[in-house]
Amino acid sequence: MEPEGSQGAEAPESGQMSVATGATDIQVVEVGDVETPSVAELLAELQQVQARADAMEAILGHHGITVLESAEYDSANSSDEDSDSIPARDAEGGVGEGAEGTDGAADATLTLGPLDINPESYYTDGYLHIPKFLDEELSRGMRRLLLEPFGDGEWQGSARVCPIYDEQCAGIDASNPHGLRFLQQLLLVDPAWLKLATHPRLIEVATTLLGPDVNLHHAKASLKPPGHVSRQSWHQDAYYLYEDPPDFLTILIYLDATAKAAGATKLVGGSHQNGLILHPPTDPTGPSAEGAHVGAGRREDGVQTGGTIAEDVAAQLGPAIEPEMAIGDAMVLSPFVVHSVGDNHTSTTKVALAFAYKAASAVDREPGGNWRAFAELPVARDGQPAISFHSY
Repeated sequence: MEPEGSQGAEAPESGQMSVATGATDIQVVEVGDVETPSVAELLAELQQVQARADAMEAILGHHGITVLESAEYDSANSSDEDSDSIPARDAEGGVGEGAEGTDGAADATLTLGPLDINPESYYTDGYLHIPKFLDEELSRGMRRLLLEPFGDGEWQGSARVCPIYDEQCAGIDASNPHGLRFLQQLLLVDPAWLKLATHPRLIEVATTLLGPDVNLHHAKASLKPPGHVSRQSWHQDAYYLYEDPPDFLTILIYLDATAKAAGATKLVGGSHQNGLILHPPTDPTGPSAEGAHVGAGRREDGVQTGGTIAEDVAAQLGPAIEPEMAIGDAMVLSPFVVHSVGDNHTSTTKVALAFAYKAASAVDREPGGNWRAFAELPVARDGQPAISFHSY
């Protein structure tokens, strides 16, 4: 918002009426001064309005937003219980597979199959791989949506978005020319991300594993541009997020295929069973500090005592793995599973979205409170989504 008085009032052109609310001068143009437009001018203006409407429809469709007439709403929301539909566009902005329509202006509906959520596997391993969480076509559209605002140079939006760049990786990938590698506040970039964070598909995962009442904790984007060497060491999310009890999880959605040396997530399966582990302020590639062993060095009174888990400590927990993920796959992480991010030695950026949820009963103990955008937003109550963007 600009400060008051930052813009001076300009005199209206003939045929316009200008009312400056909150000001003393109100300028009114008499009706007699207005020129009557010709039929040709009216038709030209109507064509411009239609062109703007078509452009807005394309933008909304690209963002995964469908505008329905009231008569269409009930039929659109009476889909089969064993599937989930998300509006989307294909790579050229036209109709995606499975959509009905006669031209590229129609909205595509990508029907996704039922989720395979295995709580036992999650509780045993500390993570859960969910293949085909999103359609590949939809995932590619989301990737474009994420990168486009950062393709023209300096980010022009809110500074709270906190974009971080890897300058040494700039100029390699045309889709990510400046080497964007991290967005702390994903939900402030575009309304489509808030819609995704509250979508029933993600809420189903969160309620299945956390219980019927769930709040949003945060959402961010992690990118590995070409040539990116990870600066992230072994860690547990529970060490940095002050929830009491630590009943929360993170859903990673991969918008690019990943593998070893290609932006994969590294983790130690079953390491969550050791509870919270000391994160000493030592060189993560060197020997651990004295006492930095499994199960030791827990936080006291909510105060962190270090930074990352040393390599030799992580090695005690078991073998590290780097699961290969296809485009649209998801991985759910326990707050206690030890994990990190791998390097990317490919020629393209690897993009993943992270949505963190918490049990509504968990109390935020972070000093000053959770500062992240939309923190504590109630996204599920009694096992059902609490927010719908399809109801207006």
